Amino acid sequence: MNRIIRSIDPYIFGGFVGSLFAGLISPYHIKLIASALDVRVITLGSLAGSLFPFLTGLVFENRRLAWRFYAQLPLIMTAEVGLTAAAITLYVLDLSLYYVASMIVFGTFTSAVMYLLQILKQRRYRRGRAAFDRRYAMADAAGYLAGSLLALTDLPLFSDLRVLLALSLGQTAVVYLIYLRCYRPGRRPARRTVRRAARRARPQPAAGPAVSLLPEALLTSD
Repeated sequence: MNRIIRSIDPYIFGGFVGSLFAGLISPYHIKLIASALDVRVITLGSLAGSLFPFLTGLVFENRRLAWRFYAQLPLIMTAEVGLTAAAITLYVLDLSLYYVASMIVFGTFTSAVMYLLQILKQRRYRRGRAAFDRRYAMADAAGYLAGSLLALTDLPLFSDLRVLLALSLGQTAVVYLIYLRCYRPGRRPARRTVRRAARRARPQPAAGPAVSLLPEALLTSD
């Protein structure tokens, strides 16, 4: 049993758990939150959920800055969990405020974490990346399938909006804790080191034919 648990990749397992929550929460989210909002509020949330990931991606085009943020990945994850909890408190005031605030948190912090996790994958899964991506996609689909099947039970507990909000917060916290099992802080490799490695990796030119230094008369003489 312990061998089986150790063989499970934490990153793939995190994708499964995240999709499990998503498959369970999404139908009730549409039923209890989206259906109760005005179209303009939903559109405003969609704009925030797409604009901020775009801007965050532009910022991370600076590799040096991206590596600095990667070194602070646990802090960024913790900040997102805290802000998600703070956004949930807005539900008491107004459902529209909660929705827009949660989409802003999603667009900024969630997208930033997803971008930084790409660095983690680049460092951790250099070989067999195609196989890893396939297994992660399978785990993602299996998790969403399991969550959707659980949602089909339509338990009265899940129809409580407070329970739904608690599940969304728990999803973020649990999945990030799993991802942190894979996290290894490290510095960006120096340019000199990269250049030296590239030079060593270059194929050496083949040796040419040996040139004799003896005079031709000596080579042809008996």
